[in-house]
Order: sequence, then C-alpha cells, then structure tokens
Amino acid sequence: LNPITRTSAKRTITATYTLNGSTKSIVKDQTFTVIQQPSDGINGESPYLLSLDNDSDTIFSETLSPLFGASLLETTATVYKGESIDTGWTFSVPNKTPNNADFTYTVNTSTGRVTVTGLPANESKLNLTIRATKTGKPDLQKVFNITRVLQGNPGNDAVVIDLSNENVSVPSDSDGSNPNLTIATTRVTVYEGVTDATDTWSITASPSEGITGTFSNNIY
Repeated sequence: LNPITRTSAKRTITATYTLNGSTKSIVKDQTFTVIQQPSDGINGESPYLLSLDNDSDTIFSETLSPLFGASLLETTATVYKGESIDTGWTFSVPNKTPNNADFTYTVNTSTGRVTVTGLPANESKLNLTIRATKTGKPDLQKVFNITRVLQGNPGNDAVVIDLSNENVSVPSDSDGSNPNLTIATTRVTVYEGVTDATDTWSITASPSEGITGTFSNNIY
C-alpha cells in the first residue's frame, strides 16, 4: 500500500466454482483507510489512534435463535502513537447494541482482545464499543460491528464469502510514509449454508492501484 499517493484503497476478493461447465462467482471487497497522523499532537506529542485488527465481522446461522459459543467472534484493540504501538492501556467495553443479556463477551483488559460468546435472538446488526484508557491520556473508542446472516433453506443453501477483516485502518506518518501494515491481513472463507466450503472454490484477489500483497493458506 502506497499511502503517500492514496489515503484509501481496496482489494476485491473473488471466489469461483465450476461444476458441469457452469461457473459461479461471488465477490467481496476489503477496504483500507490510511490514517495520516499529524506531525505534532497535544503539547508536541504524536497523537494516539485506537485500531481494531477486525473492525467488522459476519457470523452465519441457520436460525435467528440465541447463539452461544466459546469464541463466536473476536477482535483485538491496539493503540498507536503516531505509527508505533503504544503500551500500558486498559481496555473495556462500555456499550453494546442491543443491550440484551444474551449478547455476551469477554475482554482482556491488558491485551485488548474482545471475544463474543453469545448473541441474542432475532438480531442481525450488533456492535460493541471498545474503549482504551491510560492515565494522563485521552480516552479512545472504536466500534466493532457484527452482522448475523441467516442461511438459506435446506437444499438451497446461501453461499457467502466472509473476510475476517473487511475494513482496515492503517496508521502512517503525517506525510503518508511508513504505514503500519501488520493488521492489513484477512482470512477468506466461503460458506455454503453453515459449511466451510473454501477448499472447493478458487480464490483470487484484484487490488486497486498501489496495493501489493501475498496469498497463502487463504490469508491475504
């Protein structure tokens, strides 16, 4: 990613499946936004940015009944000072939408790892507000968005391509140089109904101008 000339970009992930001469394709975009840090923040300090390694995620289920599991969805929050990781922050989740007792999660207050362990019934759009605090520093917040997809009927399963990290915020210097690309990855999964069918599909990526990368074991 060349953020000096581009502050936003995307790469389009395409999954293709051919059976009996008929080809089916599904696509999904991974987007990148470069956050150019001002050269001087408060009192001459570099500013702080709270970043999630997974800004949004999708989960698939056969019904919209309550759903529980040890680690349904996860994201990790990291604080950057300029383009460098800053440590010593405490992480929490002050708000959730909807505010339902079945919408449950755990938070590692020191590492920033947030794990969703339960989803309520009849809710397809949910989110958690993640907060980072540190003595003498401004509070930082970022929203983790969750989409719940109801699969097709038996015999007519929905086919969905899922990216583990759809939207990436890339911190850089004030002139766009030195981007931190450590979180600019995504795992590609193709679901037929609730079954992982990735290995039966051919996966390709078409990045926009200025993006380069590698693909290995379904990870870009």
